[in-house]
Amino acid sequence: MDLSGAFIGAGIAIGVAACGGGIGLGIMMAKALESIARQPESAGRVRPLMFIGIAFIEACVLYALVISLMLATKTSSPAEAAAHEAAKPATEKVSVEKPATDTNQPALKK
Repeated sequence: MDLSGAFIGAGIAIGVAACGGGIGLGIMMAKALESIARQPESAGRVRPLMFIGIAFIEACVLYALVISLMLATKTSSPAEAAAHEAAKPATEKVSVEKPATDTNQPALKK
């Protein structure tokens, strides 16, 4: 199964998410700082909302990272793996025998 599309999709997913997250953070910080500069007394209300917004934006980027890792580590479906295993030639089982103990050795004394 050709997984090159999954690798390309993983790269595009994390790339777009990182760019979107960076742009979103930049716009949000600019607007928050602009509102604090216009009304300094509103800083106490704006700052916590700004940090909550940062958390949500970073969570979206982390979700995209998880999805891209899932795409990058994607394997074939179980049905395809079973068909691939069935197509392999049968291998002989190798039996491992226990080594013979030497009965001529004297017993250890305590």
